[in-house]
Amino acid sequence: MLESPFRRSVTEFAAFYYNYAARNNFPAVINFKDYSMQADSGSRDYERALPPGIEAKHWQTDTPISNLSWGYMQQDQLKSADFLIHQLVDIVSKNGNLLLNIGPRPDGTIPDDVRATLLEMGAWLNKDGEAIYGTHPWKVFGEGPTQIQTGFGHDADTKPYTASDFRFTAKGDYVYAISMACPADGTASIHSLGTGPQGMGYQTFNLSLVGSADKVDWVQGDSELDIKLPKSYECKHGFALRVRIPGVPINQ
Repeated sequence: MLESPFRRSVTEFAAFYYNYAARNNFPAVINFKDYSMQADSGSRDYERALPPGIEAKHWQTDTPISNLSWGYMQQDQLKSADFLIHQLVDIVSKNGNLLLNIGPRPDGTIPDDVRATLLEMGAWLNKDGEAIYGTHPWKVFGEGPTQIQTGFGHDADTKPYTASDFRFTAKGDYVYAISMACPADGTASIHSLGTGPQGMGYQTFNLSLVGSADKVDWVQGDSELDIKLPKSYECKHGFALRVRIPGVPINQ
């Protein structure tokens, strides 16, 4: 079978780019969509889409902050900070990263409502970013009743998450359990952190809130880990727990 001009051009481009990066000592990766390149030659990009579970190889979602356009619109419909934070958490728990597009005005300035959303996301990351930055997937990406919508163009179709939805990341000796909504009564149960067959079977040694010195009450059983947030804790967009599990090789 003859090699197509497209395939030959992609191969030449990849070779040039990676060789140039190696000669100049900077890290480089090519993002590709669909199957235009082999899996080991770059990082796959899911345009406005999410995979259902953890991907073995690192990947990316690119999506606009707007539900209507990749550029600037005067009468726009924006994704909320709450939605984008939860989308980011879901993506990171599955070994991906989020490339968020914004549309500046013709003069290059960022619209006020877009800026406000970005600042709100930044505030959440400033408080809970320990559970995001430098982490990798855990044994399971998450739990809960809410199912994401997969496929191109459906990343914004996922229904609102509930206080029973959690996502997990890991770093060093810690597992991070990130809630996707604030519980109305301040309590939550995390089934994947139970010690029995219904959970992952790990004994929790220590548990604390990310971004807060407030004490969390918790009890671990066979089927779940039950927690109660302190009354002084201000929950917005959910909360993140830092869970210490001694003697377990968490790093992948």
